[in-house]
Amino acid sequence: TTKTDEQGDAKFVLGFTEKDIGRTFNYKLKETNDGNPCIDFDTTVYNFQIRVELGKDNKLVAHLIYQNIEVTDFVARFTNITQNISSLTNLLFI
Repeated sequence: TTKTDEQGDAKFVLGFTEKDIGRTFNYKLKETNDGNPCIDFDTTVYNFQIRVELGKDNKLVAHLIYQNIEVTDFVARFTNITQNISSLTNLLFI
């Protein structure tokens, strides 16, 4: 779990060890609705995998796989709809 910065960006740091060589880890990336009634949160879920291998130089290599394709980076985009409080209030009290 992580939070976004002021620009809406989030970074994840994942660590792997030699015990993880040959393993594939499955991840889901989604937003968490914090209960704010003025925001309709995006419900998109991104599924991706990380496959850990031992590289030619005997260092661990983590392969990022999205939609069954190995990629070098990954950007998840979420679009939330923010409602103005007065219009929400009007909807609640009509």
